[in-house]
Amino acid sequence: MVKIYISSTFEDLKEYREAVVQLLKKGGGREILAMEDYLAKDQRPLEKCLDDVAASDVYIGIFAWRYGFIPKQNNPDQKSITELEYRKAKEVAGKAYTFLVKEDVPWPRHFQDDVTREGDSGARIAAFKSELRENSVVNYFSNKAELAGLVTAVVAGWEKKHHAYPEGNAQHGYPSPLTGAIRIVIPSQDTPPNVTLKLTPAQVSGGVVIEFVAEGVRQAEAVVPASHSPPETIEVAEDDILALEYVDGTEQFLTANEMREELASSALVDRAPAASGGAGFGGNILKSLQVLSIDDAYFDGSGKVPRERVLELEHRLRPSPGIFQFADPDKMGDPVDPSAFTKNNGPLLLFMHGPGMRNADTYRDLRNHAVWGTISDTYGDRLLAYEHHTISVSPIANALQIARWVPPESTLHMITHSRAGLVAELLCLPQDGVEASEAIISPLQGALKAENDNARYHALENDIEDLRELLSLRARKRWRVARFLRIACPAKGITTNRLDHYLSLLLNLSTKSKNTHSDGLLKVLTLTVVKHRISFFDLPGLAAQLPSSPLIRILNNPRWESESDLNVVGGRCSSADMMLPVLFAADNLYAEAGDGLVAHSSTKGGLRRRNAVREWYEGRNCSHFGYFENDLVCQHIGEWLTGDDWTLGSKNPVSR
Repeated sequence: MVKIYISSTFEDLKEYREAVVQLLKKGGGREILAMEDYLAKDQRPLEKCLDDVAASDVYIGIFAWRYGFIPKQNNPDQKSITELEYRKAKEVAGKAYTFLVKEDVPWPRHFQDDVTREGDSGARIAAFKSELRENSVVNYFSNKAELAGLVTAVVAGWEKKHHAYPEGNAQHGYPSPLTGAIRIVIPSQDTPPNVTLKLTPAQVSGGVVIEFVAEGVRQAEAVVPASHSPPETIEVAEDDILALEYVDGTEQFLTANEMREELASSALVDRAPAASGGAGFGGNILKSLQVLSIDDAYFDGSGKVPRERVLELEHRLRPSPGIFQFADPDKMGDPVDPSAFTKNNGPLLLFMHGPGMRNADTYRDLRNHAVWGTISDTYGDRLLAYEHHTISVSPIANALQIARWVPPESTLHMITHSRAGLVAELLCLPQDGVEASEAIISPLQGALKAENDNARYHALENDIEDLRELLSLRARKRWRVARFLRIACPAKGITTNRLDHYLSLLLNLSTKSKNTHSDGLLKVLTLTVVKHRISFFDLPGLAAQLPSSPLIRILNNPRWESESDLNVVGGRCSSADMMLPVLFAADNLYAEAGDGLVAHSSTKGGLRRRNAVREWYEGRNCSHFGYFENDLVCQHIGEWLTGDDWTLGSKNPVSR
């Protein structure tokens, strides 16, 4: 087992160490020792630390702007523990690897010794870093994701050099990073429209094999040759899809033509840093590369345009929208007849899933939690789930389907995830008569005037008609939304305007969630969108999430007030999702706190409420599909839905 010692100053680099440790642990079979294994402060025992450095195989030194704690005893030169650990590691050649934060990275002033002026620490850290640059091969990082990728690459390279793959993996083809394993030759303008990929053998046993091929996707090349084989050249068409998998499991999808364009602009090279000694693009963080193509036979030779193909995908894989019993998600049966309920039966609890998912997938961890029994006992046969199309159908059409079903004067409790929060918000619109209804609809009518007679024009026409009917039903049926728990909702819209990026993020975040499973819809959909460059505006179910969409403007118009009580839940993206902030930096998805797909500021949007809105944000590694893996979130859901007091109580509320 490889022993890895991670050294740094304490509080300023705590999250950076956490990111490194989480990614290293994904490889398995590694013994990792960091500061948290000693004391919860910087004053760790000197002799024990130095003994552990000596006993380790690999030393990782991470440095920023603090010099660190200086022990008084057994330290004649009065150096910091951090510097002493580095010098101990340098006694063995090839053991020490150093990582420095880039000089231009913004850094908190209270974590800079030259600002806080604690003794001569500012001068000492400056001198020490100067020595590191002169006497060591230094790797530079600008964020947690970059650091974790660089450290993992260094460790994997050491393991490969010393034939020390993590235990239990070598015999199964442990996918060490393909250092120097990929060269992409971009053809000149006068060459045929092909991109040639030259793959050097991966240093693994048996090669790297793609693990999952969704229905409708055929695998053009499956295996990177095993070690010691001659290099292999694979020719691909410009619209074939390159699936790049990184060491943290993140997948990126590009057409060969897009790869060429991005390389020409150096965008990918800049975003995929190689560790010292690496070999260019993805050299030290890329695990495997596959060539995929969409099988047109999947569409029965229909000749349909790409947009129609995407819409057909969802209808094929989600054939039966409707409202179902949800006490046992594995036995949902036929849609529920609303005549079985009256206003005297008690509140109906309605679950709604997010894009590309189903309720059984979305709430899998919640129904496996102890609170599910309490929820089920409380609501009985009034525990319901709305299964619906999220890609090809707009949230307005979804909400109308519920409105048509809801029994008159019934009381609703709702729990939604992601985009479904927009559907539920529509059910909370005020019931103020025809004049108000036309005012609510006006943003859709304004957008319609700006369009020609195209697919988007007809989608807006449908939305206007559907919203008018929804508001009419609202006034006639007069249902009441009493408890609304809105989780990870992009109530002010999503930040990216690239549909392929949005779907790639959905796919990666759902894949990384240990118990969230889809049936291949997201993967097939993502590949189809990438190949045909389909935009948000081709898919009404997703276009509604753009900040400029009429729906977002309607739901954030301060003129409209809702009587429904609302609790909002957001999360913080797991630091284990290392490559996502790197690959999607241009989308500003990680420019502020959020769950990896929806920013905290967006979750705060929606209709103005008569009563205070309660907001609660889980800050401990709660990514977009990870909310229900979080025990605390599940406990709170049980309390919020079944307790007498419908507030967050003492659970970190922020009212507005």
